[in-house]
Amino acid sequence: MLNLLASHATAHAANFEKLEGSSNFHTWKLSLKNILILEGLWDVTEGQNSDVVGQQHALAHICLSVKKELYQYVRNAKSAAAAWNNLSEVFEDRSLYRRVLLLRKLHRVDFTAYSSMNTYIEDVTTLVQQLHDIGRIVEDAEIADILLSGLPS
Repeated sequence: MLNLLASHATAHAANFEKLEGSSNFHTWKLSLKNILILEGLWDVTEGQNSDVVGQQHALAHICLSVKKELYQYVRNAKSAAAAWNNLSEVFEDRSLYRRVLLLRKLHRVDFTAYSSMNTYIEDVTTLVQQLHDIGRIVEDAEIADILLSGLPS
């Protein structure tokens, strides 16, 4: 069963886009995290497991999932956790300015700008997740308020 999951994860790894920079960091991060989970390597990436072979596999996955222009950020990493943290520090903007921009965008979301309810909800939840990733938690009640207030009268 574990071999089936590993081969399935490898197939997924070949089909997701490589990290290009800040523009796709959030989707890349989620995709790679799930591949590492499927392969049983996420605990290694979090620094909770020091298995040498696991470290090498996780580090290789991370390094091979970035465009070659970004190798400079992972080239000297001694562990998967170090490579992951290097990329997070560079591409996950946690500044006050970024938080304000995301909050402003979230509170100005308007259903009339979307072609369907699904894309409207998806964009709101993406903004909420981006805020969560930088340490700003948006409560469920606030999300409901935002979704409802963005609907036409």
